Amino acid sequence: IEKLDAALKHVKSWGAAVDGGAHIGTWTAVMAQRFASVLAFEPAPDTFECLIQNIGDVDNVVPLRMALGDAARRAGITDDPARPGNTGSRYLCEGDQFEVERLDEFGIEDLAFLKLDLEGYEYFALQGGERTIRACRPVIILEDKDFGRRFGVRRGAALELLARWGAREVEILKNDHVFAW
Repeated sequence: IEKLDAALKHVKSWGAAVDGGAHIGTWTAVMAQRFASVLAFEPAPDTFECLIQNIGDVDNVVPLRMALGDAARRAGITDDPARPGNTGSRYLCEGDQFEVERLDEFGIEDLAFLKLDLEGYEYFALQGGERTIRACRPVIILEDKDFGRRFGVRRGAALELLARWGAREVEILKNDHVFAW
């Protein structure tokens, strides 16, 4: 939550927020207190159920059992063999368990904050949200570890993509990077 608090200090408007990789909803619940609406994306069935329980009857959160990516498709999810039992380390794989959708398909016109913790899939989620991101210029916090190699993406590629679009890195919080405009 300290990382979320650090990122939120850069937010100037409080319209919509997206929690990409919402897991059990820890950040989602805090975001719901600040933003007019929150879309929470979590594809894993067990952690999605925890997300639902943790947000309770909050009416400004839309929980979505799907993942964000660069193209609409179906996918699966798998455990990281290097971190057995860690539900927060699961990542996308081939499969037919849930939908992957582009952020741009949601028609968000007031995106103020975007959080992406997708275990290496952040680059693709950014590509799928390029139109929305460039139009809305949200504050973005994203994880950048070396997990993108699973998908053929080198470490730092997502950060470079945001910089090419005109965002500037305003804070580094270990492996999480905050961008603003």
